[in-house]
Amino acid sequence: MLRPLRPCLAALLAALVPAAPAAAQVRVDEPGRWSLQRLGYEPATIPLGGRSGPNRLPAGRVAFRYRLPPGSQEGAGVWYLLRLHALVDFAPGGRRSLAYLTGATNDRTASLVKLSVPPGGSDAPVRWSTSDMLNGFVERTTGGSRVEVITENFLQFAGVRPGVNTLSFAADQLRAARVRSVRILPDSGIAIMGDGPAQLSAAASASRASLRTGDAFRVHVTVANPSRRVARQIRLGVSVAGDAVGPTGPTSRWLRDLPPDGRAAATFSLRARQNGMAHVVVSVDSASSSPTSVVPVRVASKPSILEQVGRIVILAVVFGAALILVALSLARRVKRVD
Repeated sequence: MLRPLRPCLAALLAALVPAAPAAAQVRVDEPGRWSLQRLGYEPATIPLGGRSGPNRLPAGRVAFRYRLPPGSQEGAGVWYLLRLHALVDFAPGGRRSLAYLTGATNDRTASLVKLSVPPGGSDAPVRWSTSDMLNGFVERTTGGSRVEVITENFLQFAGVRPGVNTLSFAADQLRAARVRSVRILPDSGIAIMGDGPAQLSAAASASRASLRTGDAFRVHVTVANPSRRVARQIRLGVSVAGDAVGPTGPTSRWLRDLPPDGRAAATFSLRARQNGMAHVVVSVDSASSSPTSVVPVRVASKPSILEQVGRIVILAVVFGAALILVALSLARRVKRVD
């Protein structure tokens, strides 16, 4: 299931900028890329005449409309993506500036770009980051006053509906008004693909079937990617529900990116602390999916010294009786031979 991105500041705008005019609302009804140009629109500059945030800094939004056929929905063999390609120009200034650039459909955020401009002249580097279900969290640095932003991400389920849909791009600022202009380039738009986000599976098992207090054991984890997209930024974590066992080593680790049909394995070390029942929970977090696996573990009390001595005595008696029977059998055979 797609996870909604954090609410964007553009949602705070009270007035919406009307969609740029087009000859007709284009029907988006086949796989491929549907750029602004293909949708019948020209490149657009986001007007910064509006205000947003507690400091009422310049902000703006531009919107475009298109039509989807009856029955359209995200998933179920058809996946929609939003492509945002923009040029963001900053004015020099003496204060740090923070800006957000977002892309949404039907007011449901799909792309979020954070841009941080340090104090200084026009050559001060701009740090900007994106977070999406294709590449995860990515941070970049661009020198100069212009940043070229390119990012793609899947739409939210509520961002796809039959009939008229609205594609919008918005710019908001915090701390200081440093954004001079935001130009949305013509290859921005919508894409229809057959492959959805990478979906992972996780399987976990304990190295020992029965445990006594004080026993060390391991939990083996296998993560697989049965989908047709690369799974990125995969992080494993282990936690314990219950007091019977506890970790004795690292409780998280990163895995390499998994290609389609790829697999990776990891091991976590734990120890039985007291008798009882516990559940070892293995969680997988990635750019696109977050499966979990649970391993139930039962711990029995360690035998007391009397119980251990009793077992030794019983084994000695059984072993001694066996030796006596063997000796008697051999004696009988020798007697018969004589």
